[in-house]
Amino acid sequence: MNMVINYDLPDSGITYIHRIGRTGRAGRKGRAITLFTEDDFDNLRTVANIMKQSGCEVEEWMLKLPKARNKNTKIRRNDIDTTPKYDKIKKRRKSQTVKHGKRKKSKDSSGNGIKAKN
Repeated sequence: MNMVINYDLPDSGITYIHRIGRTGRAGRKGRAITLFTEDDFDNLRTVANIMKQSGCEVEEWMLKLPKARNKNTKIRRNDIDTTPKYDKIKKRRKSQTVKHGKRKKSKDSSGNGIKAKN
């Protein structure tokens, strides 16, 4: 069985249909799971109506939500970072080493730092 997981609620019914359409191609069965928060309630009613029209069970409170406000109002979310913690630490250490090296070099060239003995 094919499955799609929406980690954020699509901002339109068309986008929702496009995303979940990948689950059941050519009459095959599929599943779609969509995660949402209270911030998504503006768009949830639209998605819930589409689900109901397609024969899915939908909780009544979702269908009773107020109509979406302005379509141009898009919720800004932080990007999801999948970089492993190890790589982040390694990158930060390298950056700090480079920054420290530049600081040291500028002190040496300005005469304020320690100079090497000849």
